[in-house]
Amino acid sequence: MDKIKMLMTILAGAGVALWTAGVATADDYMFLDEVRQKVGAPISAEHALKLGHVACDAIRDGVNSGLSFGSARAKADEAVGWAQQDMGLSMSMPDGMFLVEAAEHQLC
Repeated sequence: MDKIKMLMTILAGAGVALWTAGVATADDYMFLDEVRQKVGAPISAEHALKLGHVACDAIRDGVNSGLSFGSARAKADEAVGWAQQDMGLSMSMPDGMFLVEAAEHQLC
């Protein structure tokens, strides 16, 4: 019986931790600040936010379809690369990857 109570306590604690972490993460301003610090290419806030959402959608879709997080992240890098070209931007591959990283940290 004590093992069951301990397991229930652990599961409840994990649920609270996950719920709390999900509430405090997404922030456009922190994302834009991280983009300004890491991305060398000139990019407007509007374009950065659009690309950030492309990245988050690709990561979420990849994970939901069963990909590992690393594979989903690679798909996000690719999606941002295509999307920035469609927007007429000329970001380097590292800048695109830095933008995806900022989206992962601040938006997703």
